[in-house]
Amino acid sequence: MENVAVSTFKGLLQINRGALRITVRNSSRVNVQKPRPPHYNRAKIEHLTRPKYFERGERDAWFIPSVSQCIKEKEEELKRSRKEEDNPYERLLAKDLRNWFLNSKLIAFFHCNPIRFDDRFEAEVKLRYIPSFL
Repeated sequence: MENVAVSTFKGLLQINRGALRITVRNSSRVNVQKPRPPHYNRAKIEHLTRPKYFERGERDAWFIPSVSQCIKEKEEELKRSRKEEDNPYERLLAKDLRNWFLNSKLIAFFHCNPIRFDDRFEAEVKLRYIPSFL
């Protein structure tokens, strides 16, 4: 008797498992224009992570320095340090280059594809015959 009861009990369990595995397809479409409100916990997280846009003057109360302000401060520090470092040799080279640009008849900037050193050397030699420099 006990074996029969156990076997029928197992049979009922198998039938119930099959009933639980039925998948139901939702045939209705998601309403994109008016979505349902999110779950309470998700709504809290979305509210906390939403960006805050400030009006003029409101930002000063919160004062979160933006990236552009940090970059400007670093650029100003670099300008100050560059003014302190005045190299006489670089000043001489800059003066010579400026004089060269002012007195030259033609100044051309061009893009040069990678070439062999021998070809470049030959081009420089030909340019030196007429007083031009590369």
